[in-house]
Amino acid sequence: MNEKVKVSREVAKAIEYVKENYKFESSLRVHLSENWHSSHLRCLKELSTEAFVSLLLNGYEIEETPEEKLLATYQRQRTWQETNDPYDRRAHTAYGNAIVYTLDTLGIKIKGINE
Repeated sequence: MNEKVKVSREVAKAIEYVKENYKFESSLRVHLSENWHSSHLRCLKELSTEAFVSLLLNGYEIEETPEEKLLATYQRQRTWQETNDPYDRRAHTAYGNAIVYTLDTLGIKIKGINE
């Protein structure tokens, strides 16, 4: 079974551009000759041929940035705060507050959390 590779948003956008604008054989030829000259495709030079082919054929998953992961966690905590159990509500509120406190202490701003 082929698992999807996790890639950055930049690589995902480049792969989508290649899939829409190149035939498979042409894209493989360009990749092998390392001729990704357009600025939005240069990130593909870092991929091995095996990884490149796998992304084209098997697809991929976009790897979340640390900020996106933290935002998702924070949003889950906010949702869980709506529970009917007062203890759970306090615990989830404290968890969310701890995330905000840590970011503020470190001087980091993340839209949707503390910005």
